[in-house]
Amino acid sequence: MGYRVGRGVLVLVLSALMVGGAAPAAFAAGSSWRGHDGAWWYEYADGDYARGWEHIGGNWYHFTGSGWMQTGWLKTGGAWYYLKGSGAMATGWQKVGGTWYYLKGSGAMAEGWQKVGGTWYYLSPGSGAMATGWKKVQGLWYYFDGSGAMKTDWQWIGGEYYYMEPSGAMVANRWIGDYYVGSSGAMARSRWVGRYYVGADGAWIPGYVEPAKPSDPAPAPTPSDRFVYAVGDYVVDDGNDPAQVRTGSVDASGEAYVTLPGDGFEVLTAGGYAYPRGYACGRGVYITGYKGASGEDVVIPDAIDGVPVVYANLSEPGAASADPRWILDRVDASQAGHLRWLSVGGAPRELRCQGAGQLRYLSVRESGLLASFDGSALSHLEVLDFGALPRVFALSKGSLRVFSAQYQATDGVMPYLDLASAANLETFSIARRGANVTTLGPLTNQGYSLAGCTSLTTVELPFQHLTTFDPFALPSLEVLVLTGNPLTDQAQATCEEWAQETGGSLSLAL
Repeated sequence: MGYRVGRGVLVLVLSALMVGGAAPAAFAAGSSWRGHDGAWWYEYADGDYARGWEHIGGNWYHFTGSGWMQTGWLKTGGAWYYLKGSGAMATGWQKVGGTWYYLKGSGAMAEGWQKVGGTWYYLSPGSGAMATGWKKVQGLWYYFDGSGAMKTDWQWIGGEYYYMEPSGAMVANRWIGDYYVGSSGAMARSRWVGRYYVGADGAWIPGYVEPAKPSDPAPAPTPSDRFVYAVGDYVVDDGNDPAQVRTGSVDASGEAYVTLPGDGFEVLTAGGYAYPRGYACGRGVYITGYKGASGEDVVIPDAIDGVPVVYANLSEPGAASADPRWILDRVDASQAGHLRWLSVGGAPRELRCQGAGQLRYLSVRESGLLASFDGSALSHLEVLDFGALPRVFALSKGSLRVFSAQYQATDGVMPYLDLASAANLETFSIARRGANVTTLGPLTNQGYSLAGCTSLTTVELPFQHLTTFDPFALPSLEVLVLTGNPLTDQAQATCEEWAQETGGSLSLAL
């Protein structure tokens, strides 16, 4: 053991130390603490002394092979322990040198993830130091507050909002409800996120259209020689050739003339065939094609040679359908105050219609590049025929009679479609685009409202994520297509009951 002192001297030293509170735990029966010059050992009744771990007075102590009591950090058996100044082994939280550590019930220093009192902490492997602030663990970022507690949900950190999963992992490049977090994890604010705009509070703003700068002059209308057009009173067939523009009244030849939404018409023969059919937008210029190159801006004029433009088919001359390869960078109809019919045959990156207050018919089949669309000023619109719907989307529904859209396999989101109280709405359709689309569409029961649509006769929502549907809530409904939806058994039974009671057309099975 080394140097020992006489029993008489030792008793006096121990008495003084114990009065000062510096001695280790109280004496065990038959054994005693011994000390000299600040060093301590524990002597048994037989004169031997403790080595290694020893449980004394309710605390654990560790002694060297020579019997000296140890303090501070100790590594033994592959684990680190902390022995207080009194020599007692520490457990629980311990602050050492300004850093917090957690010692398990065994006294062993914890490393890595540790759950204490229902809260997760991270103790750096090797050092055991408690993490605070940002910490990257196995490729994922976590945030720990000043107490070391791992944070979850939304957190305000350094002037930015971040979102942590229930696991604590920071989310990046993802929508969290109506909020978006970027590559750094910080919530986006007051900016566009792809096709969607988020406000100063980070929330997505449906129907947002960036206001025009007051200093920006109205763009000059596209020169008339870039269009193919004719002056007339109506157009027939595809409406993509000036030869299809006619003057005067439609010749029904004694047959039935039927008006359709969006200035449409058809002449029914005695056999029930429709011929001809077209659009009667009144006297004016009928644009049946655009001769410009892909990638150009198109600004529809209000008039050409003093004659108002009432019809515009912005497709390549002679094209029978929209072409996604033909990109129109911007289509601007905001100056076309007399325009009643507009079809965009290419894929526009931007579409402005705010000033086209007389518009009855709007078709944009190749709409996948649109970041937003504001149709809130189109108070006379009767027919909307879209491809993919941009998430930032607004529409006046007071005159709307036909709402038609499509989705494709890559569409993961859809704007909330509030068509409630659209009293004139007759058709609501969101169809798959392409027979090879096997994934369900993005529409859910929470994604739309048809409450109060008392004129609705046709609902076509195949292959969506609908689980319920109540056809009895639509008193004028005649056709219901819900093929491929994961309806509950009760919802299917309700739809079948409706079909039996009303004689309506129902499609549920594939």
